[in-house]
Amino acid sequence: MKRRGAHKISVLILTFFIINLLTCGFVNIGSAQSADLLTSYNILKNQYPDYINKMIAGGASEPQIESFLIDLDSAVRLSGPLDEANFNNVMYEALQEVITTRKHRTVFRAMLSQFEEEINYTLETHSLHPNLLPLRNAVKDSVLGTPGQNQPSGGQTNPGGIIANPADPMLQAIQDQINAAGGTITVSTSSNTFSLAGDIIQQIRTSGKNLEINLNSVKFMIPPEAISIASNLKAIFTANSLDSSAAASSLQNLSTGQQLLGSVYELNCSTEASVSGLNLQQAVTVTLSYSAADMTGINEDLLDVYYYNESKKTWTPMKGTVDKDKNTITFTTTHFSKYAIMTKAEEKPATVPKTEPTKPTTPTTTGAEKFTDLTGHWAAAEIGNAVKLGIASGISPTQFAPDRNITRAEFAALLTRAIGLKNTPSIQSRFSDVTTDAWYFNAVNSAAEAGLVSGYTVSTFAPEERITREQMAVMISRALAYKNKQVNTSDSTLSKFTDRGQISSWAQQGSGIVVQLGIVTGRSADTFAPHQNATRAEATAMILRMYKQL
Repeated sequence: MKRRGAHKISVLILTFFIINLLTCGFVNIGSAQSADLLTSYNILKNQYPDYINKMIAGGASEPQIESFLIDLDSAVRLSGPLDEANFNNVMYEALQEVITTRKHRTVFRAMLSQFEEEINYTLETHSLHPNLLPLRNAVKDSVLGTPGQNQPSGGQTNPGGIIANPADPMLQAIQDQINAAGGTITVSTSSNTFSLAGDIIQQIRTSGKNLEINLNSVKFMIPPEAISIASNLKAIFTANSLDSSAAASSLQNLSTGQQLLGSVYELNCSTEASVSGLNLQQAVTVTLSYSAADMTGINEDLLDVYYYNESKKTWTPMKGTVDKDKNTITFTTTHFSKYAIMTKAEEKPATVPKTEPTKPTTPTTTGAEKFTDLTGHWAAAEIGNAVKLGIASGISPTQFAPDRNITRAEFAALLTRAIGLKNTPSIQSRFSDVTTDAWYFNAVNSAAEAGLVSGYTVSTFAPEERITREQMAVMISRALAYKNKQVNTSDSTLSKFTDRGQISSWAQQGSGIVVQLGIVTGRSADTFAPHQNATRAEATAMILRMYKQL
């Protein structure tokens, strides 16, 4: 009974889904335009072969798909002339009659197996999932024809009334989702590349919605504030599966016991103005699939996604989340590069030299005595320790200037020193306002290359501008992620601050992380002061607290 009940529910879901699918684009239906649903099969086969292929992958053959549409066409025709008033009822009755017959059970199962997620999405959001647009467009064109089909000749059309340059259905789907309810805009393509115009990126940022992009077996979940480009540019997302020769150099640096599952992926988001890649302003979530990998002898508990560090020639674990049911691993990152699913390397007993610690220890004395302007200052001890560790320095041998505002470039330098980030060799700056003769040239470019900092625009960093407290919070959170420090926060983390509503949306997550770890405590017990400029003392104290977390 349970199995029969589930089958009945599936039939009802699919019936409701197709009704919603087929009727959402039908207007002005006259009796002279009686439905010829066989042409929808031809449209699908000619314009959207991937859609037919997916149905075939679900177990239906092309003759079975064609037969289904022929029978559906016959059922609609037998119901009499179609008009706008009776179309929905006619289609509903015809679908129930055709889809539930034993003859088309294979097609029915293929649709459920291949489009279950899309069906659920459509039912939950009351808007058509982008993956289902081909079917809607094909049926719509087969019933109504295309715009201009009934107009006087002179337009460029193909046989069957199909416009030579039809509107991009995926772009229309994005626009529909921007305007509809829901918090996520979903895009799916079988290609390994997807591009989106800058003006659409700006609309998505304004909407406050996440952008989910599915490329082959890679899924990106991009927060609205993560990418910022000019409206006249185009963001190009790529997930290239490297062939053996392209991946060979990186795979030579696998650790003992590591085993690659599937492909090495080169992930990137670039524009015409930044071919090497954009700086992400927020961490993005990436999901890789290992469903096609040979799992013989593989312990799924030992799987992780690894990032290839080009400068260090090492594979670094991302500490992702494994979903054994979906055969996926999900992780967050602040930069795109080479990523791959691998088994963990063999663990060796840690050996610590007796005469030299693996990490500089925090000095037991403050070391602040040499700075005359630190006497009685609240941050004297933390500043002294940071100076002794080589993280911070004074403006002179006897002056630290603790209450002077710190610039974005100065903070980037503090950050790189604290995490031991080596300078990335570069002869050209990523930013037009960070010149090669500036003292902070290496620090800013290295931090940007590592994804720790980003500019106000693609080409400007504003190095001499005073940094705000929320900007520092985000940069520190990115540094923690770069060092694989994972932190879980909740909405209540910032609840003690009465001005939490003033924290920018792109800084909410980073601010929550640094507060959760005690790196930032607030300007007062109940104020975060996100837009106020930070002092050298505040910045140094935060950096030292971050250092102790690593």
